[in-house]
Amino acid sequence: MQPKDLNALADEYMRLAYHGQRTKNKDFTCELVIQFDPTIDQAAVMAQEIGRVLLNLFSNAFYAVKERQKQDELSYQPTVRVSTQKTQKGIEIRVSDNGTGMPESVKAKIFQPF
Repeated sequence: MQPKDLNALADEYMRLAYHGQRTKNKDFTCELVIQFDPTIDQAAVMAQEIGRVLLNLFSNAFYAVKERQKQDELSYQPTVRVSTQKTQKGIEIRVSDNGTGMPESVKAKIFQPF
């Protein structure tokens, strides 16, 4: 575990996943909404492990908004959000999107690896 700036780590992996999606599909665009808690200091984390989790979350979010974008809704604006917040228990990182959502079968298994 090493001290890391979680805001910078979340920002880095969000942009990495976004550019990865744009590499696969040049026409893909998405609004990125970032709301980082400026009071968060560095936290002792395993940066590679957190980075892998964030990359998966962001990649899934971009996939979901891309799939919804294919439905040709004229008013649809693909959006992925990331926020950080200091809580009494630690630091919370939230990733959300307005994509297609997850099937119930996936929701039931999402935390099995943990």
